[in-house]
Amino acid sequence: MSMLATALGRIRADPPEHLRIWERVETLADYGQRVWCILDFWHASEHLAETCRLIYGEGSKRGKECCERWKELLRGSRVAAVIEELVKLRASEALSAGQRDELQRQINYFRGNEKRMDYRRYREHRLPIGSGMVESACKNVVGARLKGSGMIWSQAGAQGMLQLRASVKSERFQSDYERLLSASAPMEDQPMAA
Repeated sequence: MSMLATALGRIRADPPEHLRIWERVETLADYGQRVWCILDFWHASEHLAETCRLIYGEGSKRGKECCERWKELLRGSRVAAVIEELVKLRASEALSAGQRDELQRQINYFRGNEKRMDYRRYREHRLPIGSGMVESACKNVVGARLKGSGMIWSQAGAQGMLQLRASVKSERFQSDYERLLSASAPMEDQPMAA
């Protein structure tokens, strides 16, 4: 079994509902794969916009300016500065208990994802900070191969086909094939049929 198949098997072993995709992908690092877990910048920006609407009201000029400033801080990998401002805002007497609770939820979101928001570094490495490219690749790589007319797949068959397709499309088929062969037991160790 390949390292990828082993990792995918481990991921599928009854994952809790709240397990996020990046936590699943991080499992691949356990198998020697280089992994970059990047939270979609536009998703994080939407959380900033929600926070500004909460604090300053819908369509507020001050809210829009604050949101743009916070997005620039995020682009510069200054998530800690955004969190610090949110914590200060949460202490405001002007906010209702409900607003403070929602603001705490947003603070928790940014704290929990801070390590996935190093956008300046990602751009330096020419990595995408939005998920559109990945979503499109999934649609094309998965959809083109598995969703043809009349196709019905078992889970094991679909997993195997996707593994092959990903290897071919990422131009790693030969190295993946060689790794798979080297990981398999030598023929003399295989049981013989009678």
